[in-house]
Amino acid sequence: MANQEALIAEYSMLRQEILQVLQKQMQFIGAALAVASVFIVYGFQAQNSLIFLAAIIILLAAMYFGADSLRHIIGVNPLDQTSVQVKLCCSESGPPQIR
Repeated sequence: MANQEALIAEYSMLRQEILQVLQKQMQFIGAALAVASVFIVYGFQAQNSLIFLAAIIILLAAMYFGADSLRHIIGVNPLDQTSVQVKLCCSESGPPQIR
């Protein structure tokens, strides 16, 4: 029973870490969009195409860093995978049970 509680606690901690990383990623992308929109507005006012290029570079960098952080979340270390193997079994009478 203590082993199951430890697995549930470790699973919950990993889930919270993933949610925090995703939240930071969304904040970063939101900031990048705000900065890029400022460059786009200034580019329209100044009628300068180089400013649009700067906005595109900012958006591409944000997309790259977002995809890179998702790659780190999805790619599980083999040591982590063997130490935390939570197996859920669906039962008809209630919530999933850990085996």
